[in-house]
Amino acid sequence: MQRDIQEIEHSTPVDKSSILEESLQMSEPATLGNIILSPEKTFKSIRIKPRFITAGLIIVFLAAAFQILLSEKVGAERMLMEQLNAMSVQTKPTAEQIEKYVAQQNSLGIKAIKYISTTFGLIVPILLGGLFYWLGPNAMGGSASFLRGLSVWIYSSFPPAVVMWLANILVLMLKPVEEISFFESRKGMVISNPNYFFAYERFPLLATFFNSLDIFYLWGLVLAAIGIHHVAKLSKKLSWVVVLVLASLGLATRLIISALTGLPQ
Repeated sequence: MQRDIQEIEHSTPVDKSSILEESLQMSEPATLGNIILSPEKTFKSIRIKPRFITAGLIIVFLAAAFQILLSEKVGAERMLMEQLNAMSVQTKPTAEQIEKYVAQQNSLGIKAIKYISTTFGLIVPILLGGLFYWLGPNAMGGSASFLRGLSVWIYSSFPPAVVMWLANILVLMLKPVEEISFFESRKGMVISNPNYFFAYERFPLLATFFNSLDIFYLWGLVLAAIGIHHVAKLSKKLSWVVVLVLASLGLATRLIISALTGLPQ
């Protein structure tokens, strides 16, 4: 009899904990909407069960869709001429050479390679972001796993990425092709940072810095701090320290690339 009582006493906390976890858990479709409406509850659910596949695929799909639609609208010939002008090439290709290049770029095989490489090129930064959002909180005493860090990175990026890429696709569909520059539009056509107010191509370092003040980017940082606080079990202050340190490292990297290439990042 005494043994039965002891077993019940030991089992009670476990039962309470499991009940609490069940009350916090959300389905994956629910997390996609609640990350906007109730980010704290969503990240508490992600702490229990990391989720990243659906949200990550949506981000990749929208970003890749914009790049593909942009390439198709501008066309291979226009892209070639922009590239030659940017490189200040003195000898221009002949009409026959341009026609041959365009035919090659429009072939099914080349298009497939470009679209696949574009998609995989978007997956790599997502995995790197997950790595940093795993290592960063743990370095400050948090308890994140790689999948939890990856989930925080993806879900903090999800709302701003969806709004941004949908807005860019809409602008792309409405804007006349004559007003579109392929190389200036690759990162988006909606300017949501101070670069809107000056000729940013003349000041690449300043433009790179102003890119870090982008509304969508700052929205993502706020969500990331909330996510690290709930998922990695860090205090709010330490969560912001992690986010700002990682953001500063990213900005420093982009500034170095900008200085070397002469192009805003």
